[in-house]
Amino acid sequence: MSYQRKLERAEERVEMLTVLSRDVIFDIDCQAQTGEIFGDFEARFNREPQSDDLILQKRCDKECSIDLEVHDIERIRDIVAQGDFIDMETSLPNAEGDPIWCRYQSFVLFNGVGCPVRHVGRLLDTHDMVMREATLRKKAELDGLTGVFNREAAMARIEKALASEDCSHGCSLFLVDVDNFKQVNDGFGHPEGDRVLKEIAAFLGRNMRKDDVVARLGGDEFAVFAAGLVPGPALERVLFQLSGGIYARNPRPADMPEDLQPSISIGAVVCTRTSVTFDDLYQVADEALYVAKRGGKSQAALRRLD
Repeated sequence: MSYQRKLERAEERVEMLTVLSRDVIFDIDCQAQTGEIFGDFEARFNREPQSDDLILQKRCDKECSIDLEVHDIERIRDIVAQGDFIDMETSLPNAEGDPIWCRYQSFVLFNGVGCPVRHVGRLLDTHDMVMREATLRKKAELDGLTGVFNREAAMARIEKALASEDCSHGCSLFLVDVDNFKQVNDGFGHPEGDRVLKEIAAFLGRNMRKDDVVARLGGDEFAVFAAGLVPGPALERVLFQLSGGIYARNPRPADMPEDLQPSISIGAVVCTRTSVTFDDLYQVADEALYVAKRGGKSQAALRRLD
């Protein structure tokens, strides 16, 4: 077999393997600024490849709910300069701008004077796997009954927010307790109690911002965390809306028992300290909730932590 035929067979083999695996392989000549791409890039991303696709960075403009670490080439220049192998998860946008996840693996070859001469790598198809993992991870973070965050996930997200710039100007934590919930379960049964919990969770979600953390801590106790919500009209408005109850502006469902009018009590803390933990906030909010419960149904008490 001639050398030319061997080369052709090698290229055919690469093409077949990339088609079978849905991976994309690239080989760039850094000096000539030319390169080859093996694999059906267009089928995976519904567009033609661009040179920026082969540089490691986050390029998706649309909001992404996948909780994965992405990297910019500026942060790993030392790795590239040393010619080390790069292997990490990232995403590229398709024609509609939606992120398509892949495993980015590449390395750069340098000549004797330290100039890059060749950039070789591949984009492994991991999109379906990433989406499945994200779905399972999200499901594990949610309360099975109400669909809001469970206690563990909420605490992790709140602690992360408290350590970030999101809370540099302050934050608020509301503890929400269902009034007379034991009587609801005893008088109307647990299915009716479950419906109350689901309705209250939905009510809290409707009245808070998308990025706020709404969670069921356990039983009939809920928590709402809002980064950046500090003393002022916005905080007062939120407390007014929540303490008014889930039927303050909407009629009671026709199929709800006449004596069942769920209401909530709220213990709230607003914090302007730069260093605070979830336990600090919870303790003050819990004290405020005790005060609110003593005041009767549909009450809210607010404390400050400065």
